[in-house]
Amino acid sequence: MHSSLIGMDDVALFEQRDHSHSWIRLIAFKGLSKEHQTADCAVVVMVIDGRLRVTMNKCTRELSEGEMFLIPYSTTYQAEILEDTQVVICRFTVDLLHSPDYPLDSLAPWCRKNDSLFAPLRMVPLLWNFSSFVHTCLGEGIDSRPFYERKKLEFFDLLFACYSKKEIAALLCPVFREGLVFRRQVIEYYQQVKTLDELIERTGQSRSAFYRNFALYFAKSPYDWMLEQKAIRIRRDLMAGVPPKEVTYRYDFSSMSHLTQFCRKHFGMPPSQISKNEAT
Repeated sequence: MHSSLIGMDDVALFEQRDHSHSWIRLIAFKGLSKEHQTADCAVVVMVIDGRLRVTMNKCTRELSEGEMFLIPYSTTYQAEILEDTQVVICRFTVDLLHSPDYPLDSLAPWCRKNDSLFAPLRMVPLLWNFSSFVHTCLGEGIDSRPFYERKKLEFFDLLFACYSKKEIAALLCPVFREGLVFRRQVIEYYQQVKTLDELIERTGQSRSAFYRNFALYFAKSPYDWMLEQKAIRIRRDLMAGVPPKEVTYRYDFSSMSHLTQFCRKHFGMPPSQISKNEAT
């Protein structure tokens, strides 16, 4: 079921029991006040009607119709229903936000400036209409996992289209702060090392943790990413006029022919042709 009635005897408020679905419509009655903890996902709660008070990360906020807020994964929160309340909840895992579709790296400066770990946002009209539509679909009993998965992506598309970087960072920073730190480490240390083992050592993580975080925050393997970065840097140097012989030495190719094979595979032309194309 996507729709629930929540009373005083219920164990969880914003945690969906059927973990196969991304969305839930929830009605909570006045007087409910319980402490809960999210599990292996984060949730965005959109208030459709009513009023509630939420305490999380030592911060207390009173929320009403038209507002939304984030509860990160593995987070303890206290919710008190002040008036009969209806909400729509979107469940997601952090890997969704680290896809190329969402420019999280550009939010890093705002994330560092954002001290609050509980920053609700008021829904703009487009997002309010969207959440109301999903609320109606859930209420009508539409039960289609592909439909709701697409709606989850549409929600984040609207979020990034309708709000400033500062606002998005304030809302989402608690779930991607750790990922930004890891990405910054990898990008910075990559410039200073020559091998994957050296990169792992510089981050201070175990090999298994590094591979797990890399897949989560880069959505590809470390080997593929490092090869991609190497190709970018080689092309940049050749186009800047660095002689192929110097590029061979700089990037530890065993010979000029090895560099030529690399360039043909990744760029479709030998290194000399890359330099000529830039010159013309």
